[in-house]
Amino acid sequence: MSVDLLTLTESAKDFLQNAGHVFPRLESTAFDKSKKHWILVFDVGLGKSKVKKVTLDKSGRVISLE
Repeated sequence: MSVDLLTLTESAKDFLQNAGHVFPRLESTAFDKSKKHWILVFDVGLGKSKVKKVTLDKSGRVISLE
């Protein structure tokens, strides 16, 4: 089952907020065709930039956080 990008973004934001990052801001998105994973990059910093990369499978499940 495929999920739209808005749903993927909301899923990643919810994951980050549950991890304690109050105001995640989406910076970029990319799709890895070989692995069939979405990679969403968020800035979670308040005063200075702090980048977190969230990887989701095509169903919208978070599979990694860097």
